[in-house]
This record gives sequence, structure tokens and C-alpha cells, in this order.
Amino acid sequence: MLFSFVTPHFAQDELKYDTQEYQDVDFFDSNFKEKYADDSDFDYRELIQQKSLWQRFKDWLGLQWNEFLRWLLSGVDSSSFWSILGFILKWGSILGLIFLIIYLFAKYNPGQSFLKKSSSPQIQWSEEERIINQKDIPKLVEEAIVQENYRMATRYYFLLLLKELRDRELIDYAYQKTNETYQIELNKTVLSSDFSEATRYYEYIWYGDFAVDQILFKSVKERFESLLSQINKTQKDA
Repeated sequence: MLFSFVTPHFAQDELKYDTQEYQDVDFFDSNFKEKYADDSDFDYRELIQQKSLWQRFKDWLGLQWNEFLRWLLSGVDSSSFWSILGFILKWGSILGLIFLIIYLFAKYNPGQSFLKKSSSPQIQWSEEERIINQKDIPKLVEEAIVQENYRMATRYYFLLLLKELRDRELIDYAYQKTNETYQIELNKTVLSSDFSEATRYYEYIWYGDFAVDQILFKSVKERFESLLSQINKTQKDA
């Protein structure tokens, strides 16, 4: 048998070279970096904000709370008696502390005391103001006379004068005012002279610590009673 071998024939192409010179082509503008760097839409950097003092405090508080819960719930083993007992003691101590705080707050109650002072302030009166505003002065006069305390009866009489003058708006009563001030307010009234005389009796007996007997007090009483009668008949525009 004859075998014929056929040798394939490949046509060899001619090798060509690129003789064109290389040119460096710039596809971007010379300032393209600055253009995009100034545009916030192309800024992909992650901005890390600094935590405020309040935020750091809240983080610290949360951390402490987590630590407290971890301590409170640590070591709990349902199969161990001592573990359960320790858990009960922890919670018992906390609840006891809470009840103690509530008890002390309810006992001393500083908040309610503060609200009471704010909503209904108490008027701080002097002894003289308390007598004029709250006491039955004619009754005090009679009691002092019965006890033969004529000096105190003279004081009550004078305070009764001030009360009657104030109630009829003949004077503008105030504790810090002097008797001379009241005298000036009454200068244009028919009561001026008699009030001046009554004031002189009162200051002589009360501030002079003068001993008053029954005979002298009779004259004092007549002077005050006469002035009180005039006050009752006097109008504001007198």
C-alpha cells in the first residue's frame, strides 16, 4: 500500500510596521481635579462628627447602666441555691434602697413644702400690725382696764385710733411710718389738733415708761374716746 503525504502550504503574509509617530493625547482638562474637588457631590470622604459633651455623658451613662445590669444578672444559675440567693439579695437591696428614698421624700416632702410657700405665702406681721388687723381692740382695752394695766390700755387706745383712721381712709397706714407722718396726713382735717394731743399722751406714757394711775388714765380715756367719736363723724374729704 502506498501512502502519500501532503505537506500543507501556508502563504506567509508580509509583516507591516506602524510608522506613525505616537502622540500624547490629554482627554481631561488641565484643571479637572480642582473642578471636582470643589464639588460636594463628588466628595466621598466619610465625615466623622465630634461628639458633644452631652452625647459623651449619655454614652457613659448607658455604659454604666449596662455594667450595672451585667453585674445584677451575673452568676445566675437556676440549679444553684447560692446563686439564686445572691440574685434575690441583690434585688432586695435595690428595692429596699428605692423604698427608703420614697419614705424619706414622703416624710420630709421638700417639694410640697416649697409649693406651699410659693402658692400661699404667709404674711409676716409685726405685733402692732397683727393687733390692728386681727384683734378685737376694744375688747383688749377693756381687759387691760380690768387688770389696771393703764399703760397697755393707752397703747391699745392709740392702735384703735390708727385702725379707725385707716378704715376711713383718713391716713395711709404702714407699720414703718412714724406718728409725725400721720400728723402730716391729718393736717388738713378737723382731727389734726386732737390727734396731736392724743399722740403726745401716748408717746409720753408708752415710750416714756411712765406709771399711769387711775386718775391720770381717766383723762387719757376721755381724750381718746372723744377723738374716736370725731373720727366716726368725719368723712375723707373733711
